[in-house]
Amino acid sequence: MTDFFQRVDAWETALGLFAAMFAAWAIGRWHGRHLASQGEPASAGKLEDASRAILGLLLAFTFSLALGKNDHRREALVEEANAMESLHTCAVLLPDPVGPELRGVLRDYAKRRLEFGYLPPDRVTEPVLRDFAEMHVRMTDLIRRALRDGTPIATPLTNSLNAVMASQAMRLSAVRDRLPWSVVALLLIAAVAATFFSGRQHSASRSDVVGSLSFIVLVCLIVYITLDLNQPSRGIIRVSQAPLAHLIENMDRDK
Repeated sequence: MTDFFQRVDAWETALGLFAAMFAAWAIGRWHGRHLASQGEPASAGKLEDASRAILGLLLAFTFSLALGKNDHRREALVEEANAMESLHTCAVLLPDPVGPELRGVLRDYAKRRLEFGYLPPDRVTEPVLRDFAEMHVRMTDLIRRALRDGTPIATPLTNSLNAVMASQAMRLSAVRDRLPWSVVALLLIAAVAATFFSGRQHSASRSDVVGSLSFIVLVCLIVYITLDLNQPSRGIIRVSQAPLAHLIENMDRDK
């Protein structure tokens, strides 16, 4: 189920939710009128208030959770760029031939990490991760050579390499971290239930049509933004790759 919400775009889910909410509202109005024709009370005021309160809580909770995860992805990207910049600074201080070789490997690594930022989670396959691991090995070998040559910046050089490796794992974890499918499903069910009770409650009122449609549109827009935050590699809200792009520009100037 989690894979389903990752494969389907946020706008598709929001559009499907709009259709489901509108259908639930129409069914609720029909049910309310049916009860009225049978001489039974169609009032569902308490159920409507309770369902809308639950929906409001779920909307606030899921939006806050999705926004927090998006902020975590952005922070992980900035931390990785800072780690690579520190390692590049150390590489500039190293003499030939280790320094230029390390800068070249790090520049290629930064470019691959920039490409990684545009990949959806299902495209982050084992060959991609294997390429990153091989680059880590190459950087480690070059730094080992620098340590054998007695470089005076052994400590910051080693710490910077460790930070680069650790930041890669943190960023991969942040990109794969999504909203639980059960929370998203519960949100969609609550939205449909709220509109059903709303239609049932106001089945005899024609003036409530515009208000109900506005409510449905507003809920769908909030759900769309929430799910768009949950899909960092596509949609209108994406984590900016500017820190890595700026870093690569600086590396190219230091060739």
